[in-house]
Amino acid sequence: MLRERAGIVDISNFAKYRVNGPGAEDWLNAVFANNMPKAVGRSCLTPLIGVRGGIAGDFTVTKIAEDDFWIIGSGVAERYHKRFFKQVPLPKGTTFQSQTTEICGFNVAGPKSRELLQRLTNTSLATQDFPFMRSQMIDIAGVETLALRVSFTGDLGWELHCKTNDQHRLYAALL
Repeated sequence: MLRERAGIVDISNFAKYRVNGPGAEDWLNAVFANNMPKAVGRSCLTPLIGVRGGIAGDFTVTKIAEDDFWIIGSGVAERYHKRFFKQVPLPKGTTFQSQTTEICGFNVAGPKSRELLQRLTNTSLATQDFPFMRSQMIDIAGVETLALRVSFTGDLGWELHCKTNDQHRLYAALL
């Protein structure tokens, strides 16, 4: 079914963090192996590195505004990952907050995922308007959603993140 149409997976169990402030990008570049996105709306995949080297996890980092980033990773490893985050001091004026319980989400993927989502939003989801590894705050069926054009299935897809209180409305609209 997914190979021919679209599927919906609850990804609320993913760990979600927000890092913002004047030193956010520098701190993220010290914690992760990849260079952080420079432009608002860009995302990158990156491993978390330990202060003694080695890989401690795999994350998606998205620049949502100037000096403001979302980090998404494994929820089951959140306590483990926080130990690595705490090993690198935050610059003055920069904050790191877990948003795992406040934000939930869905992965919508498959060859017809764009068609499914386009019926629920006025934002163009065409490739030229919403390329791979890009993100936007969009309205989906009346729910403010951080949409990331990324998919762990390898198909066309989006991760959709919204406030926990809006999860049921978003899910009902997707169904």
